[in-house]
Amino acid sequence: MLSQPGTADAPANQPEPGRTRPQSSRKAFGWGLVDQALSSATNFGGSILAARSLTSSDFGAVAIGFSVFLLVLGISRAWSSEPLVIRYSAAFASDRADAVSRAAGSSVAIGLLSGVLVGAVGLAFDGALRSVLLVLAVSLPFLMLQDLWRFALIMQGRQRSAAGNDGLWLLVMLSAFAIGTRTELSPTGAIACWTMGACVASGFGLVQLRCRPKTRVLTWWAKHSDLGARFAVEFLLVIGVSYALTIGVAAVGGLEDSAGFRGATVLMGPLNVLFLGVGFQVLPLMVHQVKDDVNRVWRTAKLTSVCLAAVALFWVVTLLVIPDIVGQALLGDSWHVTEPLLPVFSWLYMALAAGLGALYGLRALADARRSLKTRLALSPLVIVSGVSGAAIAGPVGAAAGLALANTIALPIWWRAVSRSIQHYGHIEGETN
Repeated sequence: MLSQPGTADAPANQPEPGRTRPQSSRKAFGWGLVDQALSSATNFGGSILAARSLTSSDFGAVAIGFSVFLLVLGISRAWSSEPLVIRYSAAFASDRADAVSRAAGSSVAIGLLSGVLVGAVGLAFDGALRSVLLVLAVSLPFLMLQDLWRFALIMQGRQRSAAGNDGLWLLVMLSAFAIGTRTELSPTGAIACWTMGACVASGFGLVQLRCRPKTRVLTWWAKHSDLGARFAVEFLLVIGVSYALTIGVAAVGGLEDSAGFRGATVLMGPLNVLFLGVGFQVLPLMVHQVKDDVNRVWRTAKLTSVCLAAVALFWVVTLLVIPDIVGQALLGDSWHVTEPLLPVFSWLYMALAAGLGALYGLRALADARRSLKTRLALSPLVIVSGVSGAAIAGPVGAAAGLALANTIALPIWWRAVSRSIQHYGHIEGETN
């Protein structure tokens, strides 16, 4: 049975007392995209600044730290941020405020538990990696809390405030790097410059939301285990498939093929930022639509996918016509192995965009069971197609295999959300 987000007992299309509507204005949407760009800038910008300031071996230690952060972040979002948005975007203001405090406590707890584990692992190493992991271990609670504040602010329609929070992190980080690079910057200093901004921004979030994390996290985890556990498994599955593909392409085609594949992924970075930013905006809106009229979710999901696919097409066409001198300035020697991949990557990213609306719809419907089931069924297809394509035609074949797999997956994702909407409507009919 589906979990029903929000509250009940209101007539369709009528807002309840104390229940706020999501902001859908162009200005709010624009601020949401700005926030996502700033958030991406803190993560990728920190990596770039560290890479420019450190030796390759020292940067390797920092890169491991970033990878650990992304892993913990995905788990924190699965157990804290996503249940918060799905279950409370359409809730009463008082319930939503309490949920934000409890979700914040969950994020801090995950950061603390992960920090203990990361710190223990760090002590087993020597040199730069040890110091990087220890600094990260101390910072993880603040990093997780800052990310939770973003979700909470956007859920409340405060996209501009969310952008301000991420902007503060970016400002502090850039200032710290500017000071640190006056002398020889160490890996410990680089990771500290990056995390310092998150610590300040997490404190600023306390002021913005006027709430503090609550410590009864076991209650939150138990209440939302039907979502959190499945979302966490789905996230780990996506990460596992990504690593398997990277290793498979490198093993079959060599490091140069892997570099070309990575280069094309980097050029698609703005699309990834857009996809995430739109997802943050659309999900709270869809949650309200589930509350008002579940059939509207289908229309919003289709419109979202059509718009994202059109933007993806425009972006890849732009990349296809840029001069070689621009491509070389962006990717250096990797451009010559990346350029042949761009036509196939256009197909791949349009297929990904065409399926995102269905994924957002399943999230809004709180149908974590069906989403995970679909992901489990399709992951072997993605891995086999990508690696087989690499064996047949190198990186171009790998990209074509991925594009084909995601194209085959489209009707499966859309069938899943269609059935989810029908099931939810059946439950609503029985309830009423």
